[in-house]
Formats: sequence, structure tokens, C-alpha cells
Amino acid sequence: MYFCDNMKHKIISLINSASISALGIETEEVYNNCISSKHLLCKQSYNGKDYWVGSLNAESEDVLQEFVKANKNFSRADRTVSMAAFTAEKLINKTEFELPQLNKLCISIGSSRGPTGLWEKFYGQYLNSTDKVTPLLTSPLTTHGHISSEVASHIGADGINIDNSTTCSTGIQAVMNALVWIKSGYADFALAGASEAPLSPFTMAQVEALKLYDADINKEFPCMPFAYKKSNAFVLGEAAALVLLQELDISTVKKSKEIIVVESFGFSYEKPPSLTGIDEGGHNIYLAMKMALKNQISRTPVDMILMHMPGTVKGDIAELNAIHNLFGEKLPYLYSGKWKTGHTYAASGVLNIEFAMLCIKNNFFPEFPYETMEKISKPEKCRKIMINTAGFGGNAASIIISKSEILFT
Repeated sequence: MYFCDNMKHKIISLINSASISALGIETEEVYNNCISSKHLLCKQSYNGKDYWVGSLNAESEDVLQEFVKANKNFSRADRTVSMAAFTAEKLINKTEFELPQLNKLCISIGSSRGPTGLWEKFYGQYLNSTDKVTPLLTSPLTTHGHISSEVASHIGADGINIDNSTTCSTGIQAVMNALVWIKSGYADFALAGASEAPLSPFTMAQVEALKLYDADINKEFPCMPFAYKKSNAFVLGEAAALVLLQELDISTVKKSKEIIVVESFGFSYEKPPSLTGIDEGGHNIYLAMKMALKNQISRTPVDMILMHMPGTVKGDIAELNAIHNLFGEKLPYLYSGKWKTGHTYAASGVLNIEFAMLCIKNNFFPEFPYETMEKISKPEKCRKIMINTAGFGGNAASIIISKSEILFT
């Protein structure tokens, strides 16, 4: 007997994923960088001050710029849009079967900040102009919806395309949104995720105002989630990450033990103690995880949690408290990859879905290169992973993915 009635007829599978981030572009490159003991952060200057950031490496940047040159309509688009379109094209091209007519493909893409670079550019021009005018296309090029609509146009999809924006939980909520469209029968497939290009002067000034960066820029590890620390050790990064989803019959899933499926998801909102804060117990993360666990398909315990933890003192402790409150003393293995890439805002959760898929496929548990708040033992196998996200305003979301073989044991 299955643990949950959600599997009576069909299951949502994760067909494939693609991303562009400090980890690279190609799957093998991303995996090798994930298992490396080195971070991928670099120093850049904003507003006359040096910061560590998780920017694209030189090779990835060259590939992205070649994509923009080959598709002239993206020369006027924001970096957030071009990164999303590049990743979408790559995801469609790398999939090992032919998609049917794309009018049944749901596109659900989100961003926390949206077209950041262009917005700052156009607003700066407006402030400096004597007649207070803006370029003709200022409005359409700076809307959040421009991201998903440009992706749909680029890959030739004419089904539903949706924009999502709920701060740092946006990526996971975009995936959840897509799952609902598939389950409702309005889409056969879904391309879902997020794109974020926040490495800009004004955005960095916002982060500086929040005092999230450590004043010491000479540390061995600039971003240190899950480490005991007295000051914030946060780093900002950029990324686009997308997954391709499909609903499969149980009989199809049974034929292959290697399929990775979405078991369940959970979401929550709570009124935060401040506009930027999270309560000490991480109650919104607790509720999101609890919902995801309640609706999971299999009885197999969660092997690992890819935590939201961005390296802030209060946020890291709050999430750890939430995990302890829900799981007790028998914790899954805990990890956050933000020490490598920085916090990529909306894209971070979907970047973690891709990372989770790699961990399951390679039966791999990543490790921190520094001492963490707690020592967590590794399970024998990596077959089921929970991904957490949380953001300003009290939103949180969790999703559980697993290897299909555990659904029938």
C-alpha cells in the first residue's frame, strides 16, 4: 500500500533540468563544481567598494553573450531575460525525446527582482534627464512578465505562460504553480523555474543597507551557511535554473527505477516579526516542510534537506530550529550550497532542485569545507531530498523529490 493517495493514477516526473550560474552550464561541469571543495565566488566592485559575488565564470559569460549576439532581440532585453531564454533553449535541446506541439507546454518562470539592470539604467536616465522622459520601451522591458513571455516566444510555445514573484521562494513556487497546471489538465508539460541577475549597483546598495555582508572580505570562505558565526556571512549571486515536468502513468514510472519524481510540496505564510526578519523558530519553514511531509507518496524517510540557509545569523538558526522541531533528533543530512554560489534569490530553490537531481543520480552527499553548527551523519543512500526556500514577507515553500524506485517498496 502506498503512503499517500496522491499516486492513484499519475505521477509528476522531473524529465530534465538546465541552469546557468557560478557552477557553470554543462551538467558535468556543474556536477564537478558541486563536489569540489572550493567556492566559486569572485570579487567585484560596486559603488566604490569590493564585494564577493557569485557571478558567471568567464567561459559561461562568453557563451551567454554569444547567445545574445545570435538572437538580436535579446540585445535590448535585460540580463534576467536573456539568462532565462538561454537556459530554456538549452533545456529543450538537451531533452532526449521530441516534445509534442508546444501549445500544451506551460511556462512558469519567476524572479524576485525582475529585470534589475534595465530598470536601474532607465530610472537613472530619467533622473538625469532635464525633460524627465524615458525610452519608448521602458515599461514593457522592465516588467516581470517580460521574462516568461520572451522565453515562450523564443522557444515557440503558445500555451499558458506565467510570471511569479514571491521573493526568495519564487522559484519553488513557480514549480508548484506549474504542477497545478499539469494536474488540472491544462498542460501536458511544464517548463518552470526562475532567473535572477541582481548583481547591480542599486541592488548591492540595498544588500549593504541590510548589513548582510561581512566586513571582512579576506576570509577563506566568504559565504558560510550552517556555520557558527557572530556576524552575517552572506554573498549575492546570479543564476537561471529551469526544470521540465511531465505527468506519467504509474505503469510508465514502474518500468524505470531511475526516473526522478516530485513527491509533494508544501507552502506557508506567516506574519514576520519585521519586513526583513524571520521568527526564531522558523515557523513558516516548519509549516511548509510539514505540509510537504504530510502529502509525500512514499514511506521512505527524507535522506537530505537542501536548506535555504543563505549565511545570515538569524535566518540560519531559525531554519535549523524549524528542522529540529519537525524531525526531532533524527535529522536528515543537512546541506546548503550557497557557500559556493552565493544566494541567487528566486533561482536558488530551482538551482537546488537540479543539484538534488544530481545527488540522487550519483548517490552523492555533498560536504561543507568548514566546521558546521552540527555534525549530521550521512544515510547509506541518497534517494529522497527536500528543498527549502523562504523569503522576505513571510513566504516559505518546500518540495520533495525522489528516485522512483522507492515509490514501489
